[in-house]
Amino acid sequence: MNNWREAVELIDSMNSAHDSDLLAAARILSAQMKTLMKRKKRMITVGDETLPVEEWAKRNGLTHAAIYGRLKSGWTESDAVTIPHQSDGSKFAGKTLAEHAKDSGLEKTCIYARLQRGWTIEAAISTPKIDSKGKRS
Repeated sequence: MNNWREAVELIDSMNSAHDSDLLAAARILSAQMKTLMKRKKRMITVGDETLPVEEWAKRNGLTHAAIYGRLKSGWTESDAVTIPHQSDGSKFAGKTLAEHAKDSGLEKTCIYARLQRGWTIEAAISTPKIDSKGKRS
C-alpha cells in the first residue's frame, strides 16, 4: 500500500460478521479520511506566503466564515485575510456606528448593512430609510 486511498479502499472492502475493535476503528478512520480527501482547502497567497483560509483566520483573529463572506462580497484575497474585524467601537468618519445612528435617526444595523454593500459612510448616514410602502422616513 503506497497511499491513503488504497488503505481506505482496503478497509472498506473488509466485511465480517464479527468485527473486532480494530476493524471498527479502521472503519471510523476510513470515513474520516474520505471526508478529508473530499474537502478542498482554499489557499490564499499574500506576499510570498500561501496558507489555507483557516490558518489565515487563526493568525489574524478572524473566522473562516468571515473571510469567505468577504471574498463573496468582492474583497481582494489580501484584504479579506489581513484587515481586522471591526467591532462596535470602530470609527467611521470619527464616530462609532452607534453615534452615527443616534445623530441620523437610522438604526445601527441599517447603517452597517449599507456599509457592507459598499456605500460610503456619508451616503449610509445621509440617505433616509425607505419604508415598505416606498416612503422615506
